[in-house]
Amino acid sequence: MNFESFKTEFKGIMSFYRVKHTFFENGEFGDLNRIEFEYLEKCGTIDFWELGWVEIHIINYDDEKEIFHILLEPNQEIEMERAFEILKNILMR
Repeated sequence: MNFESFKTEFKGIMSFYRVKHTFFENGEFGDLNRIEFEYLEKCGTIDFWELGWVEIHIINYDDEKEIFHILLEPNQEIEMERAFEILKNILMR
């Protein structure tokens, strides 16, 4: 999944969250689009790099425990689909 696909597919789910988008040039894997989100006890980031790498990191800031964290290479298509399904389930709880 890329940044544009994410915006379309997760638009409804993310409407409940406070969301901030930032853009950084020349990151580790090219330019970076970062989504930061927060709602109730959950917060996290989703990083979309220009070269196709994706990182999802979600924590529960009430107890500071990590809920989900994964860094995916561009060729990990099946794992990426699974990771975004997990993300969707977490965000909808």
